[in-house]
Amino acid sequence: MKVVKVIGGILGLLAVVVILMPSAPTPVSVSKATFEQVDQATGCQSKNSSDKKEHLFDTQFKNHQLTWSGVVVTAGDGNVSIDTNGAGTQDLRVSLKDKQQAVELQKGQKITVQFTMNNIGGCVLPYSGSDAIVMN
Repeated sequence: MKVVKVIGGILGLLAVVVILMPSAPTPVSVSKATFEQVDQATGCQSKNSSDKKEHLFDTQFKNHQLTWSGVVVTAGDGNVSIDTNGAGTQDLRVSLKDKQQAVELQKGQKITVQFTMNNIGGCVLPYSGSDAIVMN
């Protein structure tokens, strides 16, 4: 009887330890998708239904690491907005991993950023991401 109580106590303690342990960060998948490909599937250029756009975005792009190039539209406060297709408007807005990088950026400057995709874009709002690194 004592052995059963001890084993039960140990199992209970192990359960508490497992619950309180910090979880490992979710690994980020890498996607080689370009802005044009993402926009064609989920954005303003897409002919897919809203539900299909959301499904495609959530399964193929959200929380994936992407690398896109473009021209700086705005930069400041640790964020940069980029025109990726030459239309003159921001297609992507990312928060930079190193906030100081935004200070060095200039409007019209060509850059490449590697980032984690967070939110879907569309005809009005840009795609958004985080943990961006300016590659050049």
